[in-house]
Amino acid sequence: EIPNYVKPRYCLLCRVAIHTLISTFKQLKQVPQQLKPGMMQVTQGLCRLAEYPKEYCADLINIFIDSIIEILQTNDHITSHDICALPLGPIGCVQEPTGASVDPVKLDDFNFKSTVSVAYNKTWPTKILHITDIHYDPKYVGGVESEEVVKQCKKMFGCCRVGNTGKPGETYWGNYNHCDTPKTLLEASLKKIAEQHPDAKMVYLTGDLVRHHITELDFETLKADTDYVLGLFIEIFKDIPIVFAI
Repeated sequence: EIPNYVKPRYCLLCRVAIHTLISTFKQLKQVPQQLKPGMMQVTQGLCRLAEYPKEYCADLINIFIDSIIEILQTNDHITSHDICALPLGPIGCVQEPTGASVDPVKLDDFNFKSTVSVAYNKTWPTKILHITDIHYDPKYVGGVESEEVVKQCKKMFGCCRVGNTGKPGETYWGNYNHCDTPKTLLEASLKKIAEQHPDAKMVYLTGDLVRHHITELDFETLKADTDYVLGLFIEIFKDIPIVFAI
């Protein structure tokens, strides 16, 4: 019974499909290779229920199909309610309590003691720059994707990267509401920060560094993007120490 859901049939369909998959996979010690195409069709269909684009669902499932199978086979507590709540939560298919016990996490006992530090007038202040959430997109060229093109874009995450030379300066610095960070914006921003804060003693660089085109990401692209961003920081901030955390 699902009386309060916006699209109850979608929720019911998802739960029935996932319950069937869980039951089937738990009976198999190893999923035969010939079952994967059918599994991919089912999961892509469930992805489409969440109204994600067809191409996005196909790419996403293709990347994570082995991980999905592993989770379904090895997690003894997972239910169809748990899984369907993730993609279909916005339409009200929220998780319901299953009553399954969760193993407690044992934490060591620490003897915490609070301390008070006093800053004296004769001490010199230290300036630390904290730069975060770069979201660098090497394929997005600032200035070639207009506002009009952005509004017509049907891609779920990130820019469509459709060239438009009608107004090349319109989005030279990127598009805040839709796109990740183009190279033009990243380089100019870091140079301006370095110019305005030459007395900085340290730079904290924290994630997220990666683009939102998650279906493009693998070890090679992640390493290439990270190497470029970190190299740019080292080049622009020169001798200032950089504390890097992904």
